[in-house]
Amino acid sequence: MQKLKFARFLMLVCCFAAVHAGWCQEPSGEISPMAQVGAEGLTFWQMIRYGGLTMFFIGLLSVFACLLVIYQALTLSSDKILQPGMVRRVYALINQGKISEAEEYCKRHSGPVAAVLHAGLRRVGKEHKSIVEAMETVGSREAESLRERNRLLADIATIAPMLGLFGTVVGLIGAFNVIAFDVSIVRPIMLASQVSKALITTAAGLVVGIPSMAFYYYFRSVLQKHLSAIEILALEFSEWISSLRVQEIEEPQQ
Repeated sequence: MQKLKFARFLMLVCCFAAVHAGWCQEPSGEISPMAQVGAEGLTFWQMIRYGGLTMFFIGLLSVFACLLVIYQALTLSSDKILQPGMVRRVYALINQGKISEAEEYCKRHSGPVAAVLHAGLRRVGKEHKSIVEAMETVGSREAESLRERNRLLADIATIAPMLGLFGTVVGLIGAFNVIAFDVSIVRPIMLASQVSKALITTAAGLVVGIPSMAFYYYFRSVLQKHLSAIEILALEFSEWISSLRVQEIEEPQQ
C-alpha cells in the first residue's frame, strides 16, 4: 500500500510540475520551428519537442503506464493469483492430518490464495461462521490491494488527457496573445504554431490516456474473474475444514 501511495504522489508531483512549467514558459522571440517545416510536416520527434514541457510529463506518464501494464500482465496470470500448485499441496497436507504444517506452508507463500487459506487454517476446530469471517476479512483486504494497483492505470488515463488539455489551453493563450499584442498585423506563422502546439499536447494526452483506460478495463475483468474463483475456493475450503473431526485434526490419517 505504501508503494501505491508513493506512485500516486509521484503522479501528483508530475502534474504540478507540468502546470508550473507551462505557465512559467516565456514567449520566445525566435522564429517558430513551424516556419522551417517542409511540405511533409513535423516529424515525430519534432512534435514531441515542439509540444513543450507538458509533453515531457505526458511522456513520463506513458513510461509509467507501460511499466504498469507489463507488471499487471506478469502478475495477474492464473498461476500467480490462483496458485494451483500451492493449493494442491495444502490439501495433501490436510489429508495427512498435518494442519500445522499446512498453516506454515501457507505462511511461507505470498499471494491472495495463500493468505486466505492461512486465515482459515488458523481457525481450524472453530465454528464454520468464525472460519468464514476470518477468510472473508483477509480476502477483502487482498482483493482491495489488487484493485488499488490496477486503479493506477485509471489514474493515468484521467491525468494524461488533463495534462494534454492544459497544454491546449497554454497554446491557445499564446495564439490569442499574438492577435492581442501585435497591433500592426497578425503573423500567421506564429498563430498557427501556437495552435499546433495546443493540438499536439491534446493528441499526446489522448494517446496515453486511451490505451491506459483500455488496459484498466481489461485487467479489471481478468481480476474479477480471478477473485470469483478465489471466492468459490474459499467457500469450499471453509466448509471442508469446518467439517473435519477433532480426531482428523489431531491424528494423521493412516
